[in-house]
Amino acid sequence: MSEDTGDTYALRLQAIADTTQEVFVLLDSDGRIEYVNAALKRVLGYEPRALLGRPLHETLAPAEHMDAIRAGYEGFRRTGTGPVVGRVHELEAVHADGHRVPVELSVSALWLDGEWHAVGVMRDISARRRVEQALRTERERNDARARLEATVFNATSDGVLITDGDEHIEAVNRAFTQITGYPEDEVLGRTPSFLKSGRQDAAFYREMREELETVGEWNGELVNRRRDGSVYPQWTRINVVRDPQGRVRHYVAVFSDLTDLRASQERIERLVHRDPVTDLPNRLLFRTRLEQVLAAQGRRGDGAAVLHIGLDGFKHVNESLGHRFGDRLLRAMGERLYSLIRPTETLARLGGDEFAIMVDGEERAMLLAEALLRQVAQTLELDGETLFLTTSVGIACSPRDGHDVESLMRNAAAAVHEAKAAGGNAWRGYSREQTTLATDRVRLTGRLREALDADELVLHYQPQVSLADGRIIGVEALVRWQHPESGLIPPDRFIPVAEQSGLIAALGEQVLQKACRQAREWRDNGVDFGHVAVNISPAQIGRSTVAAQVSGALEKSGLPPHCLQAEITESVAMDRRGEAPAFLQAMQELGVRLAMDDFGTGYSSLGYLRDLPFDTLKVDRVFVKSLPDSASDAAIAEAICTLGCRLGLEVLAEGVETPAQADTLRGFGCTSAQGFLFSRPVPAEQLPATLRQLSGPAPQESRGTHDD
Repeated sequence: MSEDTGDTYALRLQAIADTTQEVFVLLDSDGRIEYVNAALKRVLGYEPRALLGRPLHETLAPAEHMDAIRAGYEGFRRTGTGPVVGRVHELEAVHADGHRVPVELSVSALWLDGEWHAVGVMRDISARRRVEQALRTERERNDARARLEATVFNATSDGVLITDGDEHIEAVNRAFTQITGYPEDEVLGRTPSFLKSGRQDAAFYREMREELETVGEWNGELVNRRRDGSVYPQWTRINVVRDPQGRVRHYVAVFSDLTDLRASQERIERLVHRDPVTDLPNRLLFRTRLEQVLAAQGRRGDGAAVLHIGLDGFKHVNESLGHRFGDRLLRAMGERLYSLIRPTETLARLGGDEFAIMVDGEERAMLLAEALLRQVAQTLELDGETLFLTTSVGIACSPRDGHDVESLMRNAAAAVHEAKAAGGNAWRGYSREQTTLATDRVRLTGRLREALDADELVLHYQPQVSLADGRIIGVEALVRWQHPESGLIPPDRFIPVAEQSGLIAALGEQVLQKACRQAREWRDNGVDFGHVAVNISPAQIGRSTVAAQVSGALEKSGLPPHCLQAEITESVAMDRRGEAPAFLQAMQELGVRLAMDDFGTGYSSLGYLRDLPFDTLKVDRVFVKSLPDSASDAAIAEAICTLGCRLGLEVLAEGVETPAQADTLRGFGCTSAQGFLFSRPVPAEQLPATLRQLSGPAPQESRGTHDD
């Protein structure tokens, strides 16, 4: 999700909170105010920003209550429970001008970022207190009922209902009619039982009556029914009014409609626990539900399973068509996944293109994984675009693969990584070997950081030759890791680790500097190597500083720009929204040659390709290895060669290993090639001799597995 989307939802949350009449306060684990809405100014006279970061008990509480509140919060921060949580309390808060304001406070616990936070909702009950004081005063003075009603009814916006000792309604105020919809003439003489919604049973009302008889008052939440039949929550306080002989003369109920408050709480709850893009549960809610299931599982003994789902190729769609399109795609995929789950199962979006599903049992997980692969692979028409996506799924089951939330989610993620490594569009169950591989990757990452600092990376170079006359046109720099203990480590072992860990940018910069220095040395020694080709990774281009790095490497080494060829992949070259266009323009201005690597494996727009400043189009080895036997690969290779020639580009084929492959490519119009047929990658000191040898008789077929 883009930062704009997150800002929008933050502004909506702010707007919701600031329109309520109640004061919303969010406290951190130390009891300090993290957030308070604009109602604070109206109720207690403070500017909200002035209280941020200050302890609640030292700010709004009277001095005599500070120690008790502080002590109570110490227990709350450890357990999320306490005498104040989940109940409504009446107390006094200190106004900015020093006087005390009677308030009604409800406190809820919120588990967020690994610790308990407190959410308080505070409302001014000054009017209610005035009503109650008026009732007590009128009872003591035995004043006329008219004066009592005038005082009560005109002092509050809360609903007021007064009955006689037999619970027949004697009076209601205007707020009663506004809240319930019943006019006064329809309720006088009736008992309040017609307001019941049926949501509370007989035992509830029995306990209420007992408290009225013994204590003389009752307060709590009622769910009543309006005149139009709709059900609503209300907070109610009932007082018993007795005569001097102790007989019940009146019951006075003062109540407030909680509908808006409940709606605000639900909106806040949704923003905290729902993904704003798909409206699915988010990572926090998924973890909470999984934790609850695992706790219950310990008692039942059956197993729960977690499916970790990653969309294959989503990053390219997001970068090519934009984040807004990507969000719509995520919503569409969320709907597809949701259509497959049962009511008792939970689907969540974890972030990016990752989803998770919690189910009961390994068998259900495997069946669902198969269904997910089929469902996602179906063609999707979205905003005029036709998309073909696949997905990778990893499964971890308890208790075999983990007893807690962390281990299950970590192991499911390891399994989906294995599915993606196998080419995607597959599911994998977790195995202990995956943990071993993950641990090895972590260790290798740390060792690779040290290798970069210790200058253990070395370059080998593979010649690029003209298919027409065998002339050397260039050499490609290929990085190797000269490990002091393990020897020469090939790139397929450490390049993926570098990409995943973010080290690829630093590694790429080192390769660029080494290649330019070596090429300048060859040039000074009269070695005719054509140009040196260096791969520029997407991570380097994404940092927007790579153009300056290329310029700096050329200047520092003294290598002429035309002797350097920068190679970037097709998918990066086609990204018009990122840093690629600026990089290509900068290379063109510097005079550096440009080659498009892996052509034919991505999603190129031919119209856009026509306008790009490339010198070379490279045919990926995947289309070369089956030549000349594969008709489909031959058709693709020929199409690429024809396209490159028509655009005036040099076309270079990678991975050429046999004379038959070279002859076939030459017939397609391919101009140059590299591969084992001509030479393996060799260290820098061996390259001059290799180039002299290649200038002699035509190369013979070379056997072996390529590692370039």
